[in-house]
Amino acid sequence: SEKEIEFWKKQFGAVFFASFGDNENFVFRPLKRNDWRILITKIAKLPEPKKVEAIVAAGVVWPKLNDAAINVLTAGVPESLKNLILEASNFMEPERAITLVRKL
Repeated sequence: SEKEIEFWKKQFGAVFFASFGDNENFVFRPLKRNDWRILITKIAKLPEPKKVEAIVAAGVVWPKLNDAAINVLTAGVPESLKNLILEASNFMEPERAITLVRKL
């Protein structure tokens, strides 16, 4: 609802919507630096698929995702959501980052 969206915006600053079909719709947020520090400490020794799932669970605001909910998603959705969350959090390739630089 609009009320929920406004609440999330106040809480997180920015929220985004991604749809991967009729039944796979998500609202996600960028991760802040402190969120990232806590997250990378937690996931350091996990296998890559679990790292992806942890990033997705941290960034998705709605619906709340746990292991059971993630396991029934279409195979590529967690990886795609992870990429969207990281891009919204300003993680990018160096080639893209350099395009943001302007000489003053």
